[in-house]
Parts: sequence; C-alpha cells; structure tokens
Amino acid sequence: MSVRSLLRVFLAVLWLWPATALAQVEQWQSHMDAGVKAYFDNDYTEAEKQFTAAVKEAEQFGPEDPRLATTLNSLAEVHRAQGRLEEAEALHKRALAIIEKALGPEHPDVATSLNNLADLYRALGKYAEVEPLHKRALGIREKALEPEHHATWYLWTVLLARDRSTAGAQSKYWEGGTPPWGNGTTFII
Repeated sequence: MSVRSLLRVFLAVLWLWPATALAQVEQWQSHMDAGVKAYFDNDYTEAEKQFTAAVKEAEQFGPEDPRLATTLNSLAEVHRAQGRLEEAEALHKRALAIIEKALGPEHPDVATSLNNLADLYRALGKYAEVEPLHKRALGIREKALEPEHHATWYLWTVLLARDRSTAGAQSKYWEGGTPPWGNGTTFII
C-alpha cells in the first residue's frame, strides 16, 4: 500500500471517529434515560436491562470513566430495590473505586458514592460501616459545597438521627433542631 493510500485511510478513520464516539455516547445516554424512567415506574426488570446495556456501553469509554461509575451506581440501586443487596454492594464498591480514581478522593461525586454505599450497608445491617462512610461524605461535602447546601444538611441529619451523642454539633448549622428547609422535606441526592 502506498503512503498516499495509507494517508487516505488514516484521514477517513480520523474523520469517522467523532461520529462513532458520539453514537456511543448517545446509545449510553439512551439506555440511562430508559433505565431511570423504568426505575421510577417501579419496573425493575426493565431498569436492570437498560442499566446493564448502559454498563456495556460505558465500559467502552474506559475503565476509569466517571460515566461507568454513574451507571454502576444506577444498576446497584436497581439491585437494592430488588433485594439483591450483595450484588448491589459489589457494584457500589466498584463505582466508588472508579470515581475516586477518576475525580479524586475529595470530589463531591465521591461523597454521593460513599452515601450510597453507607445506605446499602444500613440495609445489610452492617451498622459499624455506615457512620464512617457518612462522616467521610460529610467532610467532602463541607469542603466542596457551602455548609448550608442541602446535600450537607442531609448528611448532618442522617448522622444526628443515628447517634444523638453528636447532637451538640447540630447548633453549628441550625437552632432548635429544625433545618432551614422546614419539617418533613426529603431531598434525593
């Protein structure tokens, strides 16, 4: 093959590569959107199918891509809803390792993964492992976000509800035990 022919092949591949990459991202996003819809419709079988397909797409982005971690977290939440807690644990741990490596140990998305894993450990009855994860997530969120941010407040209320011995720390953020967003409001993180 001549140099000119090789150059043409190289340029053709270079020209087509962005279209292929964009199609892959769109396919992944399509599976993620369908999985989220199915999850909120309580159709966990369909959600699992869509998130599993999204994992296959996300793995092609690379083993340390944050989209893979997001997808694994979503699939883990489906497994948790189905009562498949051990499978959910493995997925949450894998997602946490990826997100820590990809974004660094102090990134707010790491706090979200820590919180997801802590909530799963609570469901598994692994109570000794819950509080350290929530405390680490709280530390990350306090550094990365304003102390008044709802994600920080959420973790404070989780920790205070779990162990009233930390209630003295409550006054750092609000008086009288009522957070500024009012009573009975739940935030999905």
